[in-house]
Parts: sequence; C-alpha cells; structure tokens
Amino acid sequence: MNRLNLLIINLFLTFSSSLGFAAPKPQGTGNSQGIMNKLLAPGPLSEAHKDLEHANCLSCHAAGKGVPDKKCLDCHKDIRQSIEKPRSFHKLTNKPCLVCHSEHKGREYDSISVDKKSFDHSQTGFQLSPPHSKIECQECHKETRHGKALKPDATRYFGPTPNCLSCHKKDDPHQFTGKLQTTDCNQCHRDDSWKIGGIYDTVRPNRLPPPPRFNHNIETKYKIDGKHLTVACNDCHIKIDPASSAEDSPRRYSWPELNQKTCESCHKNPHIGKFPPTLIGKKCTDCHITSSWTKLPKLEKSFDHNNLTRFDLSGRHTEIPCSDCHLRDGRDVYKFSNAYSGFCTNCHKNVHIDQFRPDYQTESCLTCHDTSKFSQLKPFNHDTQTHFRLTGDHLRIKNQCQQCHTPTTKLLTEKPRKFAGKYKFAHQDKGYCTECHTNVHLGQFHQKFSDQACSQCHTTDTFLTRLPFDHNSTDYPVVGKHSGLKCQECHKPTLSRYSAAPNRTKGQYLFSDLTAKNCATCHKDPHNGKLGGRCVNCHSEHHGWSSIDDFHKNYLLVGVHNLLSCEQCHGHDNHRRLTGTSERCIFCHKKDDNHNSALPDCAQCHTQQTWQMVTFSHSMTQFPLTGAHRGATCNSCHKRGVYEGTPYDCHSCHAKDALSVTTPNHALPGFEDCGNCHNPFSFKSGRR
Repeated sequence: MNRLNLLIINLFLTFSSSLGFAAPKPQGTGNSQGIMNKLLAPGPLSEAHKDLEHANCLSCHAAGKGVPDKKCLDCHKDIRQSIEKPRSFHKLTNKPCLVCHSEHKGREYDSISVDKKSFDHSQTGFQLSPPHSKIECQECHKETRHGKALKPDATRYFGPTPNCLSCHKKDDPHQFTGKLQTTDCNQCHRDDSWKIGGIYDTVRPNRLPPPPRFNHNIETKYKIDGKHLTVACNDCHIKIDPASSAEDSPRRYSWPELNQKTCESCHKNPHIGKFPPTLIGKKCTDCHITSSWTKLPKLEKSFDHNNLTRFDLSGRHTEIPCSDCHLRDGRDVYKFSNAYSGFCTNCHKNVHIDQFRPDYQTESCLTCHDTSKFSQLKPFNHDTQTHFRLTGDHLRIKNQCQQCHTPTTKLLTEKPRKFAGKYKFAHQDKGYCTECHTNVHLGQFHQKFSDQACSQCHTTDTFLTRLPFDHNSTDYPVVGKHSGLKCQECHKPTLSRYSAAPNRTKGQYLFSDLTAKNCATCHKDPHNGKLGGRCVNCHSEHHGWSSIDDFHKNYLLVGVHNLLSCEQCHGHDNHRRLTGTSERCIFCHKKDDNHNSALPDCAQCHTQQTWQMVTFSHSMTQFPLTGAHRGATCNSCHKRGVYEGTPYDCHSCHAKDALSVTTPNHALPGFEDCGNCHNPFSFKSGRR
C-alpha cells in the first residue's frame, strides 16, 4: 500500500467518524466482518480483538497517527501497571506495542508468541544465572493462559514479579518485617552459591565480586563496627525456635527494643544492681564503644557525673581517673553506700572514728572539709552545729579551738601523724562547764545545788558576777525582814578558801542543823530550848520577833478565856512554862470539877462562853429523858457527881416507891419491871 492509499484511508476514516458512520452489526456468524472492515481494513483482527471489528476504528486508531500505545493501555491495564514498575519486561523493552503485537492478520494470528530459545530473559529485569538457566520455563511460569481467546492451554509468561520470593517464598527462612520485607533476596544472596561467604562484609563492600551484596550499615538501623565486624551473622541472628535443628530454621532479624536497649538486646547488662536507677535506664553506648568494652573514652570525656549521679565531682576529684574510685580489687564498682554522709567513707578512711559523738559521726565529712584541701576546714558555726553556744568570754577564744579541744593520747591515722583532739564532752545537762573549768564549790553546796549547771549562778561574761538567785528554791525561803539582808550576814566566811584566784574565803552554805534548830542556827534562843527548836511556831519574820502569831493553834481562846491574861495560865507557879501545857480543862479547873474527875473531857458538855450552860444531850445516851424525867435535876440520878456507870432501869432509882405500894403487893415476884405497868408521863395511873 502506497502513501496515497494510506492518505485516502485516513481521510475516509476521519470523514466516516465525523458522520457517525459505522457498519451495522451482522446477523451472521462470529467470523463475519463489518462492511467497513471488508472495504478498508488490511485484514481480519485476531480472535482476541474480533469484537472490535464492529466498533469505531478510532477506539484503537488515532486519526492520522496510527495506533498509539495509550489506546492499547486503556484496555490492557495489567500491561500498564507492569510498565509502571521499575523492573519489568514491558518497562525494559521500551518499544511501542505494535512492534511486537501487530493486528489485522487474521483470526488465528498469534501476536504473543515467545521463542524460548532466543528470548533474552534479562529484558524482564531478572537475569538468569547459571542455576536458573538450566531449568525449564514451566518450573517458574506454572500458570496457563486459562480463559484467554488464544492458546488457553499454553504457558502464561506475563505476570510473575521478577524477584526471588515469587518462587521461593516458602523457602524464606528470614521472615523479615519492615523495610527488609520488600528487599529482594539477591540483595544479599547469589544465584550460583546461595550461602557464599564474604558477601556480608560491611567495611569493604566495593571490593567484593558480584553478585549483589548486603551493607549492614546502610540497609539497617544498626551500624556494625569495632569488634562486631568479626562476629558471625548467626551469633546475633539466632533461631527463633532454639529447639529447632533445621539449618534453615527462621531466625530473628527484628529488634523493636533496639532504640531503647541497644546492647542489652544481645548482651546481658552487668550493671544490674550496681548502678542507680538514673543510670541503669541509659544506653550502653553513652559510655561504651564497640572497639573495646573496657575503654571508656566517651565516659571520660563527656559523662556528666554531677547531674547523672548523686556525687558532684569538684576540687581534687576532677583530676583523678575513674578507676581510682570505681575499680576495687580488679572489679568494677559503681554502687556505693553511705549516701547520707556524702559517700566520703566509701573511698577515704574516717580518721575521726570514736573521736566524735555518735550524732556527729553520722554527718557528712563535707560538713567540715572540702574537696580542695582536706586540712583546710570550712567555717564552723559552733552555736548552731553543737549543743554549746559560744558567748561572753568564750568568744575571745572562738578561733583557738585547741583551748577546749585539747590533744588526747590517741593518734590519728592520717599523715603526718598527730594526736586526736578532744571532742567528746560529758555533763551536757550541766552545760559542760566542768569539762574545762574546775568546780571550786565541791562540798560547799547542798547536793541539790551541786548537781546543777554552773550557769544557774554564773555567766560567761565574768565568773564573779552572779545571776539573781531564788532563795525560795531552797529549804529556807527568805521572807519578811530576812529579805533585806545581805548574803554574807547568813552565809558567813569559813576557814576554807577557793583554790582559783583570787583566793577568797568560802562562805557557809550548808546548815545541817537548820531543820532541828531552826532560827537558833543564827539567832540566840531566849527560851534556852524550853519551848523547842521551832521558833516559827510562835514568831514570824513578817511581824517582827516580839509579835506572836496565833499561838493557840490547837486550843482556840474564845469566850471567857479570851479575856484572861497569859499569866493566869502560864504564871509563876509553873515558871512561865509555855510548852507542855495541856489544853484539857481539868488542868486548870480541877478545883471547879464537881464530877470528881469522872468526866475527863469538860468540853463535851460545857463551853468557854458560860460554864453553867450545858450542851450535853441525854438523848444520845442509852436512857433518853422523857416525861417526868425531863424536869429532874442531874443530881437526882447522878448522886455525888457520878455520871458513868449509872444504871438506867426504873427499879434502881424507884425501889423505895415500889415497896410502899401494898395493893397490889409490889414485893411479890413479877413486879420487878416497872415499865410493864407504868410510864414516865403518868406513873400512878399505870398502863392497865
């Protein structure tokens, strides 16, 4: 067909298309052709495209441009997807569709035939290596063209992805996930030798011979360097099932925890129980390197000891190597006790053992020392850091510690050797005074005051100046006229003298006879002991010596006695005796006693106001006075002043009256008890 004929056909196709001219669908067999196809087409379409003979020609052809690939790919979408892949036969051939797949050559024309002998398999993106080139095509291309118009029983070559897993998925022992899941096997393995050695080299990948190789540093998130370069792959990629004996058993290739645990994914952490929680959660690579586990260049250069541990490196500690503290007897030690004391005693010997009190031994060495120079002490606040405040004259020796903390006989272990100072002091309850000062008052005070602190009387400003003393705290309160006396008037100088300068005479402060002699300890007794030793029974400091307080404490003077003078009782006849005088009435009123001493306690009946007024109640006796008895005088029954032992039966007093009655005769038996017939109110009428 010449160019003129093609031009005519194209013009006709364009004209027929614009008129909507199309051949009617025939009513005959499926091999019938359309009218336009019979008139103009170069030949029948293949069996697969025969339905297009009744369609518009422009469905496949472009007016004046032949058959573009786009028209083909609009229908053959699987081919279009294949071309979009980076490696596929249709992608790599890079030819128009009509070069291989022509049409209009009849129903039986095969446009997909493949010459297995001359076909270049490398054009598919999968080059056949010697092992693969020896196998038959059907061993990989196992599908047929089932359901296709042409050669439905022939091998289907289009479709399989050109990678190893297309055929060997069941043989994959790796079971990769993530990025490596889409990586082809030939990235690491060779076709001619699946397990060839040396292809995993990560240091010299370019020196390896083909085939493709695996670069661990590029293809994974974990860089292999240092001593890991000599480690076999299977040492890390262990079998998922340790009990499996199969060589191709699936192995582990994924470590989700690698970002957090790093080395611990494969190595046991030797620091468990040795590091504090702040460090145990850190990555091993923060301190260690892969070239040597024992060398720690990162640790020595960039480890933040101050923030990552509880021990700040300062002073001379910044100059020493880590091993000086963390290497003990060939073993690494990173966990130290004694945090409460600043960790000092973990490395340094405590030279002050038994030198300080227990409450100071538990404190940190840094309380007094610093890390720059051990012998240089920090400023020490004696007032707040001890139980003894420096005041008064003690401030003069504030910086002369040895004045109080004198050297002992015990040597310290530090060099140069020196004697330990005294830092333990007894008698805290007494203010520690006697630890440095001699108690000049030994044996001078009562034990009650000897046990008290010197600060009860003295101050640190000047020892001779005494604090106000509350004499009421003693057994002898100073009141009345005594309160105006000077101490020396009672506490008179003795023959003893103080040993400390000035050697003054000691005063008397012990009065052993005070309890017995009372005022006579200091004052002369005008009674010469006849009135006892307790002058305070009569005299008082408040009212003067001549004034007598309420003397009659045990015998209150009232009534007639209140009008008597002292001499009427304490007269010359008893040598003005005051003590021993009885408060019994009979002592002075014996001549007035009408009862012949039968009733010893006069106050039971009589009062001091009026002697004749008797307060005795006969109703409180065994014989209450009733009836005619109430008018009788005491002497009517109590003859000769006898009161005790008086019988209270009627016959004892009225026997004569009973015998004078003859009718009836009261002398007969049965008349002994007058109360059977008579009563005190009407004796004569009787009870009958």
